Amino acid sequence: MAGSRPRPCCAVISRPTKRNSGPRSKTGAEPRSEQTSGNRTPGVRPDNPVTLTDQTSWQSHCQSWDSGSRSWIRHGLAGGIPPELTNLGSLRELDLGTNDLTGPVPPELGRLESLESLDLGDNDLSGVIPPELTSLANLRQLGLRSNDLTGPIPSELGDLASLESLYLGYNGLSGAIPPELADLGKLRQLGLGSNNLAGPIPPELGNLASLEHLDLVGNRFSGPIPPEIGNLVSLRELFLSSNNLISSIPPELGRLASLQFLYLGYNDFSGSIPPELSNLGSLEVLNLVSSSLTGPIPPALGSLGSLWQLDLRSNDLAGPIPPELVE
Repeated sequence: MAGSRPRPCCAVISRPTKRNSGPRSKTGAEPRSEQTSGNRTPGVRPDNPVTLTDQTSWQSHCQSWDSGSRSWIRHGLAGGIPPELTNLGSLRELDLGTNDLTGPVPPELGRLESLESLDLGDNDLSGVIPPELTSLANLRQLGLRSNDLTGPIPSELGDLASLESLYLGYNGLSGAIPPELADLGKLRQLGLGSNNLAGPIPPELGNLASLEHLDLVGNRFSGPIPPEIGNLVSLRELFLSSNNLISSIPPELGRLASLQFLYLGYNDFSGSIPPELSNLGSLEVLNLVSSSLTGPIPPALGSLGSLWQLDLRSNDLAGPIPPELVE
């Protein structure tokens, strides 16, 4: 394989790269674009956060109103989200992420008919996801990650026809993935990692033709990987690690021509590595650690010219690493 970067001969192949394209530190699954939002520093909160007591005091501590973007972004807030925000009928973007906000997500936010982006991530919000949010017909981005939300994912979220990004990871959500999410034809990013979700992965997700990022890491999903996932021709990042998935890895994953990152480790698969994975010409990371795999390592993996990290540890594989990957 062309290139001057050395490749060690071992079960873990990791080569230097100019891109910081590894997964996020919490579970390794949210995309790089989610590591920062605006000018905030994730995980850093002020010593004296501002308390949200009413709309007037909240407004007085926000940045100046930008009539062009019609948005407020603030870092350093505490307390509950005032329902009075629904009086801001022209609001297009509401970003209250990375604060110390507590209490429920107000169902009244569903009245903000002009809202296109809602980010309440990295707070201490609790309770359920209010189904009233599904009234936000113009919503393109919904971020509720890293809170203490519980209960099921509302199936009504499938009615948000304009939604492009949905991040609900790092909460305590339970139940199954509602198959209605497959109706989100414009969805590009779906992050559900680090919850208590269970049941099978809905094969209907294979209908999300625009999906680029799928994160289901760190849940209790069971059953096989649906072969319909191989229909996601736009998918670049697939994170299914740390679940209870079984059966063989579907060879249909070899159809994901745009895939760059494939994390399937810490599951209970059976069978061997499908040689069809060698068709993933854009693949940069292949992680199959501790997945109960058996059989030979497919020699065809040596054709993965973009691969810079291969992790096959803690399996029962036989034979050598393809020489193209270790020379």
